[in-house]
Amino acid sequence: MSVTALLLLALLSGTAQIVARNRGLLALHYLLKPGTMLLIIAIAWLHPGDDPRYRCLLLAGLAFGLCGDVLLMLPRKLFAAGLVSFLVGHLFYAAAWIAPPPGALPTLLVAGLLGGGSVALYRYLLPDLGEMKLPVAAYVAVIGLVTVLAVLRALDGSPSALAAAAGALLFVLSDGLLAVDRFRLALPAREALVMASYYGAQACIACSVALA
Repeated sequence: MSVTALLLLALLSGTAQIVARNRGLLALHYLLKPGTMLLIIAIAWLHPGDDPRYRCLLLAGLAFGLCGDVLLMLPRKLFAAGLVSFLVGHLFYAAAWIAPPPGALPTLLVAGLLGGGSVALYRYLLPDLGEMKLPVAAYVAVIGLVTVLAVLRALDGSPSALAAAAGALLFVLSDGLLAVDRFRLALPAREALVMASYYGAQACIACSVALA
């Protein structure tokens, strides 16, 4: 099955999942949320590109993302376990995206901009984190590092690196919206905003394998 066909199926499945969640159709939601991720994972599985190491690392990251999805669908007490699963997935992404720095100035600019944004988000969330302060701090630090690595790697302009960087940035958007909604204030259309950016992030990351 082509990348385009899998992306279209994932789009339809993801849209149906968002609608099902908003309408309280929980059985359908429980089926479609991991199902959409399996379609996205199939992109990297069926279209391996030319870099086996890169593919294996990103497939591992995507698999931990799927586990995180399942854990976050379960009772609230498993939120921390889901967070850990996503954190491990990001570590696999980081291993795939490590590359020699493009130069001191670009590195400082990218790290300063994204690092400053991560710190600002954490400080905004901090008053309402309670016992989740340390886990959320660790997660914000890791996803910030992963995004810096992805963006720096994308400065070479290769399609695979650009797709990965887009995925990392969409992941930051999705997780930021989710964190604000969970810890600070309820967002209108929360499910649509969070899940659309999340599925987009993982799809870009999967496509970067096919483009590698």
